[in-house]
Amino acid sequence: MPVVGTQKREEDFFFAWSSAFKQQSAKDVPMANTDLDILLSLVQSTKPQKDRQTEELYDCDRVHFRKTYINSELLRWNFTIQPSSRLFAGFMALARGGITSYSGTATNEVKTLTTDATGGYFTLEMTFEGRVGISEKIYYNDTAATIKEKLERMIRPIEAGDITSVTGTLATSLVITFGGKLAATNLPDWVIDNTNLTGGSATVTQGTTTQGASKKLTITRSSTSPMALVSFILGYRGDTATFRKYYNQAINKIVLTIEKGEISTMEIELVGSTRYTEEPTFTIPDCVVYDPIRNNDTRFEVDSNWITGETRRVVRTLDNQMATDKEAFPFDAIYMQKFLRGRRPVESLAFAVDGCETDDVAVWAETFTHKPLNIYFGSPSNRAVDIFPNVELSEGSPPVEYAQSTGLSYLNVNGKPAKDATLGTYSKLEYYENSSTPFLGT
Repeated sequence: MPVVGTQKREEDFFFAWSSAFKQQSAKDVPMANTDLDILLSLVQSTKPQKDRQTEELYDCDRVHFRKTYINSELLRWNFTIQPSSRLFAGFMALARGGITSYSGTATNEVKTLTTDATGGYFTLEMTFEGRVGISEKIYYNDTAATIKEKLERMIRPIEAGDITSVTGTLATSLVITFGGKLAATNLPDWVIDNTNLTGGSATVTQGTTTQGASKKLTITRSSTSPMALVSFILGYRGDTATFRKYYNQAINKIVLTIEKGEISTMEIELVGSTRYTEEPTFTIPDCVVYDPIRNNDTRFEVDSNWITGETRRVVRTLDNQMATDKEAFPFDAIYMQKFLRGRRPVESLAFAVDGCETDDVAVWAETFTHKPLNIYFGSPSNRAVDIFPNVELSEGSPPVEYAQSTGLSYLNVNGKPAKDATLGTYSKLEYYENSSTPFLGT
């Protein structure tokens, strides 16, 4: 006998989420449809796993005399998305629950250059976050447009689009305003090579008329156990009978993976109630694809020292170890009532960077050294910074690998965060963006 049904294509499936990472105002109060205003770009999704606790009643002859009764049940969802720094920070905020308001004001840096030289050229060097860039020869009478082009060809740390404008002249005052990936960023002074200038004082004077500054959110683990509850809508385009809003959901686990030569991914596990409402009138929002976290925008700082080797791989894990056993369930309803963080959350990381056995990071890993470590995800103007005050570094397996294509070796390192006395947890996250919308609103 043939099976009759409607075939649904995977690309017609959608996942609607809150762009501001809002949470429910209370348990059993679904979020408004208007708050579920973006579609997340799914790399992969799996059918939810249903966990049930049941009871079976037997008579004296060990025979069932009543059908199985469901005491409680919950769903485990698993989604994989392409993460931007904002998506990473937003899901981490929901998973951790402790967040400040934005602080600071986003301000673009403005620098000046002046010279009274009458001949020759000079070069500018900038070292930023361990990366060094040197400009082409800048002649004493180059125009503002020419100097802008030369500075943006430094590649590191300045790329095309990172300078908003260059105005004036070197003879009076050349004004350089930064933007792009270096917007709202505090930049170091230039190192100026005046050797090949002639006439006048044969020097270039620099100044900073406006210091770059950022706005930031700080995300920490909440001191209370209850989790932030969220809602989302799933369905198939064109089939309004399948539009379902699931509510009373919480973020249990996040695994961020960054691999050289591949688009980064983030696996998210949500744990929550089986409850949902049907939403046949829901208007499917536009798909929003954020610029993903890229390998070349991922930076490591260990004990205030930048790792200058190229990042090869990062695997960052947060597991709340949510309580989902019988202690988390009541006996008067089948729906999960408590969404609590586990007492022993798991945080771990593993990374690979170019280097060799004599590099500091290799020595630290070999001796199981404890160090403060920061991981920078994204460009300076829009990034998430994972801050670990105390991490035990150890060798990965194998400790050193060899890249045939480049002839470079790279180090595999594992990091085991230790609880910090000040934070009261393993780590915190800082998120930098010129935004006025805080996470975890209702």
